[in-house]
Amino acid sequence: MKGIPTAIPYDVLRVGEGYGSVFERLSAQSFSKILANDPSQFNTLVALFVGVLKKIHGTEIQKGELPSFKETALDWVKFLQDYLSKEDGAKLQKMMEAIPDLPRMIHGDYHTKNVMKQGDEVLLIDMDTLSYGHPIFELAGMYLSFVGFGQLNPNGAGEFLGIPYSLSCDFFEKSLALYLGMNNPQQIEEVLRKARIIGYVRLARWSIRRHQGQELIDHCFKNIHLLMAQTDGLYF
Repeated sequence: MKGIPTAIPYDVLRVGEGYGSVFERLSAQSFSKILANDPSQFNTLVALFVGVLKKIHGTEIQKGELPSFKETALDWVKFLQDYLSKEDGAKLQKMMEAIPDLPRMIHGDYHTKNVMKQGDEVLLIDMDTLSYGHPIFELAGMYLSFVGFGQLNPNGAGEFLGIPYSLSCDFFEKSLALYLGMNNPQQIEEVLRKARIIGYVRLARWSIRRHQGQELIDHCFKNIHLLMAQTDGLYF
């Protein structure tokens, strides 16, 4: 789609009460599986991972082609208003509304299980979350996948991505620095702070709706409050 390499869809089938998509069969391995089997590929995979990410975010989307990620994020904020303090709720709403609605493609679930290597070709899967918007939304989702989900349960995070939690954190850290093209840790941390806020907003809503336990919910709101006190904007 739009020049982004992905498995080719062929058909839609009725499956019970739902529907299923039929895609070409790939003879490929996910980046997670490659990392798990051969950690020495780390730097090569980081470079490929970031290269595809930049291609995604460099792809312009016409209005109406894909949903707006910002509208989705604003729905998360609306959902959380009853759980946030009045001050935090108002500030979060204002900062989210101020994020530019850029016409740039967002994958929406970009991590090493959804990036595949087939020979010398890199392919994406799970394209059902495609949307458009500011790259900060993508970075927020990446933070959750690689780091945020595992803060209270590192073993669970490792099981999800199929690689050790410490390796997933390192992969995210290196990928973020390469993507941003920054060497200054303070500059990187400033962008990361914004991504973390959006990530915790997403995780808080998910945790409440899925009844994931009070510890995780409290963890999200604590971080949202602390991080918002350190910033007045959510984009870079």
